[in-house]
Amino acid sequence: MTERKRVALLHKEWCETSSRFIEGVFSVDGIRQRCEFRDFPLTRESKELFFPSQWRPDGILMTMDEKDPRAELILAMGIPTVKLHPEWQNDPFPTVCTDPLSMGRLALRHLQHLSFQNVVLAIPEGTCEGVRMVKLMRRLCKQHGIQSFEHIEIPASIHRDFEPGSRDYVNLERAVKNLRRPFGLMTLTSDDAVFLCNFGKEIGITIPGEAGILAPSDTIKTQFCDPPLSALVQDGKEIASKGMDMLEAMMAGEKLNRNVIRVPVSGLHARSSTLGDSPIDRSIERIRQIIQERACEGITVEELLDKVDMSRPTLEKRYRELTGVSPAQDIRRIRAEKASELLTRTDLPVAKVARQVGFDDPRPFMVFFKREFGATPGSYRMAHS
Repeated sequence: MTERKRVALLHKEWCETSSRFIEGVFSVDGIRQRCEFRDFPLTRESKELFFPSQWRPDGILMTMDEKDPRAELILAMGIPTVKLHPEWQNDPFPTVCTDPLSMGRLALRHLQHLSFQNVVLAIPEGTCEGVRMVKLMRRLCKQHGIQSFEHIEIPASIHRDFEPGSRDYVNLERAVKNLRRPFGLMTLTSDDAVFLCNFGKEIGITIPGEAGILAPSDTIKTQFCDPPLSALVQDGKEIASKGMDMLEAMMAGEKLNRNVIRVPVSGLHARSSTLGDSPIDRSIERIRQIIQERACEGITVEELLDKVDMSRPTLEKRYRELTGVSPAQDIRRIRAEKASELLTRTDLPVAKVARQVGFDDPRPFMVFFKREFGATPGSYRMAHS
């Protein structure tokens, strides 16, 4: 039997996205038979990197911020490494990340459909990723006919000493208050979106009246923010599984066909932080919430139409405008994700899994599952056990 490869998972501690990445790693067919994993959280306080002498990894899969000094240590080790993070300037690591072009396009479509003609990008102070995204968004805004585009920088002090009266607080307050209103604002991290939502309310800006805020990825924090934040849906599992494929090729000594793989965003969750008082848009938000709650009961688009006063073409069109997908696609996605979770994390028979995601008969469930995952439920469970 071939000896399993040792893979170190380096990720940000207490980061929800990292948990999705780890789930994606373990979704790769047969990965546990081929690789042994160990977890090494990257704490903010530490700038060191330590692997036990008796456990030197054959490969590293990591999320790491640009300019983190530990990157130099990893390079010096000469261990095959793949990064699951936006591209760096002069990036030394093969990378799998969310496609920034798809993020920008879907964000602008959403904001434009809600009549935000002034668009703002908030970037962390002094980051190369932020500078690149500003250039991209400026170009996209011009292509989409957006009235104005501006960007603001979020000081690093928001994580430490950020109090009313401090220099950074005053500068950021001035920058935000000087923005043309109403404006639609997008950030590069979900934590920054939550921070700006709270900060905006603190300095007297109404959300979503004077400002609509859109987070780059959906997290628990964005959902429990007040108001709940609209957010792009990044496919963390797909990013991680592609990264693992890339790393396995590198550990086998294969030459990579390309050093950067960009995964498009898969949709958008529209919530109160961008939706205004339009009865249609509020109805769409209600429909999305119903889908979240009842997709696995087998609810259909026809049943959803009974809950709103609009035609199917209007529902389909507006739902896609605000979320990037159709109601039927959203229902399928939720059912597929739940089925995958039940098959890999429980011992429930396939017939019971089928019933828990809205199929009374396991036969149509098996057709549905194979269409979504390219494998039968039984073979999928075996590959991911």
